[in-house]
Amino acid sequence: MGAHCDKYLPQPDPGAVALSALSVDAREQGRGLGTAAMRALPSFVPRHFPQARRVVLAVNQRNPAARRTYDRAGFALLGERQGPAGPQWVMTLPLLLSTP
Repeated sequence: MGAHCDKYLPQPDPGAVALSALSVDAREQGRGLGTAAMRALPSFVPRHFPQARRVVLAVNQRNPAARRTYDRAGFALLGERQGPAGPQWVMTLPLLLSTP
């Protein structure tokens, strides 16, 4: 939330939380660990950020494997931006609101 998140969005969104990094050891890649971690976000994020309504992230366009991980986890393409290491895809994952 805040400035870190807002740099990915065209306008500030107080209901957005940014995921700034996901790393899986190269020896463990391809086993679904990243996808499983991303699929856990809809239950993890609301417990720690109750005001969050969506998760946003940026992934370098030179990393199509990471993009596939986020696609499989339900993230949607929101746009593009120029990052410090080149062009990035900006992606978002809406969080379902629980009803009492």
